[in-house]
Amino acid sequence: MTSRTLAFAVVALFGLAVSAADAQERLTVWLTVDPAKAGPAVRCDGELRVTEGGKVAVREWMHEGNETVEGAAFQFRTDHDARTAEAAKLRFARRTTLSKGLLVSIEAPASAVLSAATKLGDFSVPLDQLRKQRTVLALDGKVRLQLLPNVTQLTADQAEEEFPSVAALPDGRVAVAYVAWDGQKDKVLVRVGDDVREVTEQPGDYHEPRAAVDGQGRLWIVWAANSPLGEQWDLWARSDGKPMKLTTNPRNDFWPRLARDSRGNLWLAWQTVADDLHYEIMLARLGPDGLSAPINVSEHPADDWEPALCATPDGRIVVAWDTYRNGSFDIYLREFSADGKPLRSPMPVAATAKREAHATLASDSRSCVWLAWDVSIEEWGKHPQRASLHSSRETDLACYADGKLHRLAADFMRSLPPPFGRFIEYPQVAVDGQDRVWVFFRLANVVSAFYRAQKDARAQTYSTWHLFASQYEGTAWSPPVLLAQSNGRQDVRVDVARNKSGELLVAFAADGRTRRAPYMPVDYDVFLASLAGFGTPVKQLQFVDLGDLGQVTPARPDPELAPLPREWSVGGKTYRLVLGDTHRHTDISRCGNGHDGSLQDAYRYALDACGLDWLAISDHDQDLMKHRNDKTQRPRQDYDWWRSQKYCDLYTIPGRFVAVYGYEHGRSYQQGGGHKNILTAQRGLPVREDDAQAELFTALANSGAIAIPHQLADGGSRMDWEKWSAEY
Repeated sequence: MTSRTLAFAVVALFGLAVSAADAQERLTVWLTVDPAKAGPAVRCDGELRVTEGGKVAVREWMHEGNETVEGAAFQFRTDHDARTAEAAKLRFARRTTLSKGLLVSIEAPASAVLSAATKLGDFSVPLDQLRKQRTVLALDGKVRLQLLPNVTQLTADQAEEEFPSVAALPDGRVAVAYVAWDGQKDKVLVRVGDDVREVTEQPGDYHEPRAAVDGQGRLWIVWAANSPLGEQWDLWARSDGKPMKLTTNPRNDFWPRLARDSRGNLWLAWQTVADDLHYEIMLARLGPDGLSAPINVSEHPADDWEPALCATPDGRIVVAWDTYRNGSFDIYLREFSADGKPLRSPMPVAATAKREAHATLASDSRSCVWLAWDVSIEEWGKHPQRASLHSSRETDLACYADGKLHRLAADFMRSLPPPFGRFIEYPQVAVDGQDRVWVFFRLANVVSAFYRAQKDARAQTYSTWHLFASQYEGTAWSPPVLLAQSNGRQDVRVDVARNKSGELLVAFAADGRTRRAPYMPVDYDVFLASLAGFGTPVKQLQFVDLGDLGQVTPARPDPELAPLPREWSVGGKTYRLVLGDTHRHTDISRCGNGHDGSLQDAYRYALDACGLDWLAISDHDQDLMKHRNDKTQRPRQDYDWWRSQKYCDLYTIPGRFVAVYGYEHGRSYQQGGGHKNILTAQRGLPVREDDAQAELFTALANSGAIAIPHQLADGGSRMDWEKWSAEY
């Protein structure tokens, strides 16, 4: 991203901020065109203007082909339908969940008017009307304008920056911690106000930093760090002094989460590998001397994943996580006193046979605890008919108050307006200073190939993911509001904090991918959104008790996972069978972008759903190197390969499970010998993209890598054994 683009993002997308010097109001507006009312393949070209000397600029939204924007002018048309696509003699046509349009950035007096001259027609909207109504329709509903929260871009194009965490300091400044990869190694950085400083003392392998402020106003950053040889992940922290190692477990500790209790103490929850090689959730108090004696929160021999943490005004510490103890992923919760004493045993929240995972927590001023989580299909990861790791995603919520679980009167998924629905995931619940309950979630914007000139033509469906926010208004959910520039991959999480005024600040990362190439990230950057000025007055919240929460429905046993003979003694030697998977795509690969899960989903599938001993994730070389459509050399183009290798180290459990470094060499179609899985035990080997098979085998020679034929008889990609290397 260029410095000019960064300046545009920081200044023009600053939302509702008002400058006292020039009395200008800065707004961001999401303009979309409804194809059902405007018609298919209709030109929408035009230009925007603002009265009273105001400034306006536009960004493209879901554009394709040669559609353009420049300044305040734009050229695009609505999506085709089958009739217009056939008339235009297209090979195939795609449409998206979210309609085409523009992101409009305005800087003008509050009394100014936004006007448009377009091929659809001309219209004008007073900015004051937009500010009050939030959503305005124009041209008989053909055009929709929605006011968005302000978004500020915090990083530029010097590195791949993501995994942000946000905290508000007592003096009003905002701190955002994140990981930055410079093409070689990671750093953990923190931005406080306009100052950016390095948290870690040397480049390395880092993950998921978290920021929080204790009762004395000290900023703390906690992160996971890999050992120099990639053998173990530990938690580290830094406040006023030097980095401090927090954990000494000889196995991996990661996924830190922080919360400040009513006494001003910080508490840390994390995921650890226990002595018997399964995952447990741990909890400890954090202070200048490190951690208090860790408490085992989950206490179960099944795997327990991803803690969420909050503290209540009445002094409790509440932890939620997901567990595989019932044969599928389920949400559990446990409470502790301010002294760290358990107040109850782990209790089920959502424990059906479906996949319930990725819990988040927040407390309101009455000490009611709000929970949100992901829901997916039964038998997730075991591949029921016509299902994948990303077959569906929904969001569910509950409120825990007075020792009981309550459902909200308004079901979140049923409250969403069209076109929201099938893929709503990774919810983050938060409560602002007025006790308004918000949910931030990712929507999969499906780019579907609905028309093919030849019925048997291959035209894949892809997705981009975007962040939205919705408020629970007591008996209904507010219409979702987009967080601009949040386009990215599946599993990008957000972090939320309250500022001094009680307004929510949302930190997130985005990679700039577009509809033209939904599977290809452009550049990862960190953004900060403010919900200042958004939200309706608090109403009496309505709940219903359906009796389904807290009930355990174990998953059906999978006969394919019945224990197998694993060891044989032959000729005085003992042989052990290890089960694994050499070919598992994630959302990194173009062919798996919309229906395969994230990197973490792949390891959940391997460790729990299928109980494998090892896994080699084999995303395509072209996608790992951003060369799916061309061979252009791009800065830090192998970031996804770095990320994939990092997750191998993170999820390897010596003695139980090995994550093998791997990728699919997919450039060599039948004429090049066919697709291959390339596996290696050594981290850091480059991804090879050689078209000629002989060149590939020459490059792999003496590297320790293994090449495995992939598609033995699959059409144009099938294996040609005449071109196979004798050595391999």
